[in-house]
Amino acid sequence: MTLWTAPGEVDPLAIGFAAASDKDLDRRLLPYDCLASLAHAEGLAELGILTGAELESMRSVLMSLHQASRNGDLEIPDGMEDAHEL
Repeated sequence: MTLWTAPGEVDPLAIGFAAASDKDLDRRLLPYDCLASLAHAEGLAELGILTGAELESMRSVLMSLHQASRNGDLEIPDGMEDAHEL
């Protein structure tokens, strides 16, 4: 099962092109994905959607994941679609 599904049938060429099919690429993108998620959370906090405490909690976890991914300490286990399931 995947994290996303598309209505109707998906072209097999599109599935083969998806980053989710390349765990090495996903591992290399993960540090940047953590930073992008943090930037998104900061924007949500500026809008008042997240509290300061929620933002700090997210910042702590995302920066921990960012560092672990840069150090090569995170593995994407078989059976997971990509790093977003960690």
